[in-house]
Amino acid sequence: MKIVSEQGINGEYIAAQVIDKILSSTEHNLVTLSDILGISLKKLVLKKGFSNDELLMIVNLGSSLFIN
Repeated sequence: MKIVSEQGINGEYIAAQVIDKILSSTEHNLVTLSDILGISLKKLVLKKGFSNDELLMIVNLGSSLFIN
């Protein structure tokens, strides 16, 4: 059984929000986003299973794209 830390759950939740925001505000789809980020399409579709590095990249991307 895999134990997921609370921090990992929060990171995946934030990553899912960033992915949804990118998809809704750009012309990208999950396939192009997968190619750009180098993250498997399966992870992007399920919005879970990201490594710590992938989570950090997505969260940082969201921070840089959506700073008001």
